Amino acid sequence: MLRISVKDFGAIGDGQVLETAMLQRAINALAADGGELVFPAGTYLSGALRLIDNLTIRLEKGAVLQASPDIAEHFHDARCQTDWLCHYFLYGKGIKNFRLMGEGVVDGSGAAYWEKEYLCGLPLGGLPSELPIIHYNVLKPRAKRPVLLYLENCSKIVLENVVLRNAACYTVWCVGCQEVSIRAVTIRNPRHGPNTDALDIDCCQKVEIDGCDIESGDDCIALKSDYHRCGRLHPCEKIHVEKCRLSSATCAIRVGYEGDAPIRNATFERLEMVDCRHGIDILSIVPVCPLKIDRGTPVDNLKFSRITMRNVGQAFFVWAGCEAPRTGYCGHIREVEFSDMTIEAVASSFVGSEAPGAISGVRFKNVTMHVANLPEIPPTTDFTRMPSHWGDWWKSGGIRLYQVCGIKLEQCAISCDQSGFHAVEC
Repeated sequence: MLRISVKDFGAIGDGQVLETAMLQRAINALAADGGELVFPAGTYLSGALRLIDNLTIRLEKGAVLQASPDIAEHFHDARCQTDWLCHYFLYGKGIKNFRLMGEGVVDGSGAAYWEKEYLCGLPLGGLPSELPIIHYNVLKPRAKRPVLLYLENCSKIVLENVVLRNAACYTVWCVGCQEVSIRAVTIRNPRHGPNTDALDIDCCQKVEIDGCDIESGDDCIALKSDYHRCGRLHPCEKIHVEKCRLSSATCAIRVGYEGDAPIRNATFERLEMVDCRHGIDILSIVPVCPLKIDRGTPVDNLKFSRITMRNVGQAFFVWAGCEAPRTGYCGHIREVEFSDMTIEAVASSFVGSEAPGAISGVRFKNVTMHVANLPEIPPTTDFTRMPSHWGDWWKSGGIRLYQVCGIKLEQCAISCDQSGFHAVEC
């Protein structure tokens, strides 16, 4: 395999000079037969880089591939109807056999794309240093921000050992891809970073995520099914996640919300979730939002096992239905198992649907959960209204069930500091 260095194409690596042209020439030099492109120690400032078939990018120890803080330097996807999520730093469409490896770093220059003010109006640094995990505080984003790594309709993708940090919005977004392996990757996005999802797996098949260490300002791992973006009615399926540490200002794991295509056959095991607003969030919904979601995702056959949660706001939030005033929901959530878990949560969990039968076959087995008291939030009594798809902070026992069919709790121990507590509320 041909192995070349970016230094051979004039790259300096001083972090000051924009080196997009040199780096792209180095990539293109491997277009004929493929090969490995090496980044020696140094900081390489670059705009968008288009990836090719049979390419390995190796970031050696001390190497930083830095995204330009100027949005004009990044690829703009003209198919997008808005400026939201249509700029990319590293991107590949329809490529195969791409590998990103090594002990180096890809840095998204996220702070350049956020205001220095929280959504609540306070300036950066103006919040108390210690806030309960249920509080969500991110900076105001600018309209145009680059996705750090965008891969669409690609196959045989490997991300291994590298550090990905400071994404401006999504970090890794795989859309319509097959045979994706993400191993021992470290992701570090500030908790105040808006929409800084770590791994978005969208309409993909045969995905392995193993041994990753993730801290993010939004979802750590999200399974989605927005088939409109990849142009094909692809399910998101055959996903396996294990041995990861997850910490997030929102969800450790989110399944659903964005898309109408099926999400099915996914397993999550041996995970540690620490300091997350939500542990596991599963949504099949027709929301009020600019996304094209008309029917709701059919979600089938999810297994979560051997998971610990510490200082999570809400361990479980599962919802199927519409967000008022939307109508036309046709999705479902079926056959979901949660087993062998130890949980320390702040608020009650919720499993519910707009209409009876939309959620069925949910099983909790050998789950030990303690729910702390929330004296500032009164117990919830009105479950006829549609809960927020971001997750309401229910204070009504350990797990509140609403219009769910065929749910089982086996060998579960659920305790709470709340007076008059009930482990399960129906």
